[in-house]
Amino acid sequence: MIADLGQPLDNYWVNENHERIARIIKDYDPELELAFIPPGNREPGDVPFAVIHRPAGKAAYIVGTYWHCDGRILEDLFMADNKHGDVLARLDAHNKAVEAIALRERLDKEEESADLAWHILKSPLNTYKHGGITYQ
Repeated sequence: MIADLGQPLDNYWVNENHERIARIIKDYDPELELAFIPPGNREPGDVPFAVIHRPAGKAAYIVGTYWHCDGRILEDLFMADNKHGDVLARLDAHNKAVEAIALRERLDKEEESADLAWHILKSPLNTYKHGGITYQ
Protein backbone atom coordinates (compact mmCIF):
# COMPACT_ATOMS: atom_id res chain seq x y z
CA MET A 1 0.00 0.00 0.00
CA ILE A 2 1.32 3.44 -0.91
CA ALA A 3 0.42 4.99 2.43
CA ASP A 4 2.88 2.57 4.05
CA LEU A 5 5.59 3.15 1.45
CA GLY A 6 6.70 6.65 2.26
CA GLN A 7 5.94 9.76 4.17
CA PRO A 8 5.93 13.35 2.93
CA LEU A 9 9.27 14.98 3.65
CA ASP A 10 7.79 17.42 6.17
CA ASN A 11 7.41 14.53 8.67
CA TYR A 12 11.18 13.91 8.79
CA TRP A 13 14.36 15.93 9.03
CA VAL A 14 15.91 16.31 5.61
CA ASN A 15 18.54 18.63 4.24
CA GLU A 16 17.56 21.86 2.49
CA ASN A 17 18.16 20.35 -0.97
CA HIS A 18 15.59 17.60 -0.34
CA GLU A 19 13.12 20.13 0.99
CA ARG A 20 13.72 22.41 -2.01
CA ILE A 21 13.15 19.55 -4.50
CA ALA A 22 9.94 18.60 -2.65
CA ARG A 23 8.67 22.20 -2.85
CA ILE A 24 9.51 22.45 -6.56
CA ILE A 25 7.61 19.20 -7.19
CA LYS A 26 4.63 20.52 -5.22
CA ASP A 27 4.77 23.83 -7.15
CA TYR A 28 4.96 21.93 -10.44
CA ASP A 29 1.92 19.78 -9.64
CA PRO A 30 0.07 20.00 -6.31
CA GLU A 31 -1.04 16.35 -6.65
CA LEU A 32 2.58 15.14 -6.65
CA GLU A 33 4.68 14.71 -3.54
CA LEU A 34 8.17 13.56 -2.75
CA ALA A 35 8.12 10.77 -0.17
CA PHE A 36 11.02 9.49 1.91
CA ILE A 37 11.19 5.96 3.22
CA PRO A 38 13.08 6.08 6.54
CA PRO A 39 15.91 3.55 6.92
CA GLY A 40 13.98 1.72 9.65
CA ASN A 41 11.03 1.14 7.32
CA ARG A 42 12.91 -0.28 4.35
CA GLU A 43 14.82 -3.42 3.62
CA PRO A 44 18.44 -3.38 2.42
CA GLY A 45 18.40 -2.51 -1.26
CA ASP A 46 15.10 -0.59 -1.12
CA VAL A 47 14.99 2.79 -2.80
CA PRO A 48 14.70 5.68 -0.27
CA PHE A 49 12.81 8.30 -2.35
CA ALA A 50 9.59 8.09 -4.34
CA VAL A 51 7.38 10.55 -6.16
CA ILE A 52 3.74 9.76 -5.47
CA HIS A 53 0.76 11.04 -7.43
CA ARG A 54 -2.31 11.50 -5.22
CA PRO A 55 -5.13 12.57 -7.56
CA ALA A 56 -8.27 13.80 -5.84
CA GLY A 57 -10.88 11.06 -5.54
CA LYS A 58 -8.63 8.38 -7.03
CA ALA A 59 -6.11 5.89 -5.76
CA ALA A 60 -2.55 7.12 -5.24
CA TYR A 61 0.24 5.58 -7.27
CA ILE A 62 4.01 5.80 -7.53
CA VAL A 63 5.32 7.90 -10.40
CA GLY A 64 8.96 6.97 -9.85
CA THR A 65 11.53 5.82 -7.31
CA TYR A 66 14.97 7.32 -6.82
CA TRP A 67 18.21 6.54 -4.99
CA HIS A 68 19.22 10.20 -4.71
CA CYS A 69 17.20 13.38 -4.26
CA ASP A 70 18.49 15.83 -6.86
CA GLY A 71 17.62 17.47 -10.16
CA ARG A 72 17.26 14.12 -11.92
CA ILE A 73 13.88 13.70 -10.23
CA LEU A 74 12.73 16.99 -11.76
CA GLU A 75 14.15 15.99 -15.14
CA ASP A 76 12.14 12.77 -15.05
CA LEU A 77 8.95 14.62 -14.13
CA PHE A 78 9.47 17.20 -16.87
CA MET A 79 10.25 14.45 -19.39
CA ALA A 80 7.11 12.53 -18.43
CA ASP A 81 5.05 15.40 -19.83
CA ASN A 82 6.63 14.93 -23.27
CA LYS A 83 5.39 12.19 -25.58
CA HIS A 84 8.68 11.72 -27.42
CA GLY A 85 12.02 11.81 -25.62
CA ASP A 86 14.60 13.13 -28.02
CA VAL A 87 17.96 14.64 -27.09
CA LEU A 88 16.75 18.23 -27.32
CA ALA A 89 13.79 17.49 -25.06
CA ARG A 90 16.10 15.86 -22.49
CA LEU A 91 18.41 18.87 -22.56
CA ASP A 92 15.46 21.23 -22.16
CA ALA A 93 14.16 19.17 -19.23
CA HIS A 94 17.60 19.22 -17.60
CA ASN A 95 17.87 22.99 -18.07
CA LYS A 96 14.38 23.51 -16.63
CA ALA A 97 15.33 21.42 -13.59
CA VAL A 98 18.54 23.40 -13.03
CA GLU A 99 16.70 26.71 -13.45
CA ALA A 100 13.93 25.63 -11.05
CA ILE A 101 16.47 24.69 -8.38
CA ALA A 102 18.41 27.95 -8.85
CA LEU A 103 15.20 30.00 -8.69
CA ARG A 104 14.06 28.26 -5.50
CA GLU A 105 17.51 28.77 -3.91
CA ARG A 106 17.41 32.47 -4.82
CA LEU A 107 13.87 32.87 -3.44
CA ASP A 108 14.86 31.08 -0.22
CA LYS A 109 17.87 33.39 0.26
CA GLU A 110 15.76 36.47 -0.45
CA GLU A 111 13.15 35.35 2.09
CA GLU A 112 15.87 34.71 4.66
CA SER A 113 17.42 38.16 4.04
CA ALA A 114 14.03 39.86 4.28
CA ASP A 115 13.30 38.02 7.52
CA LEU A 116 16.65 39.04 9.01
CA ALA A 117 16.11 42.67 7.98
CA TRP A 118 12.64 42.65 9.55
CA HIS A 119 14.01 41.26 12.83
CA ILE A 120 16.84 43.82 12.89
CA LEU A 121 14.46 46.72 12.24
CA LYS A 122 11.97 45.54 14.88
CA SER A 123 14.65 44.93 17.50
CA PRO A 124 14.71 47.47 20.35
CA LEU A 125 18.47 46.96 20.67
CA ASN A 126 21.08 49.36 19.31
CA THR A 127 23.21 46.49 18.05
CA TYR A 128 22.08 43.18 16.63
CA LYS A 129 24.29 40.11 16.18
CA HIS A 130 23.54 37.39 13.69
CA GLY A 131 25.88 34.84 12.13
CA GLY A 132 28.95 36.45 13.69
CA ILE A 133 28.12 39.87 12.20
CA THR A 134 27.18 42.88 14.32
CA TYR A 135 24.60 45.23 12.82
CA GLN A 136 24.21 48.79 14.20
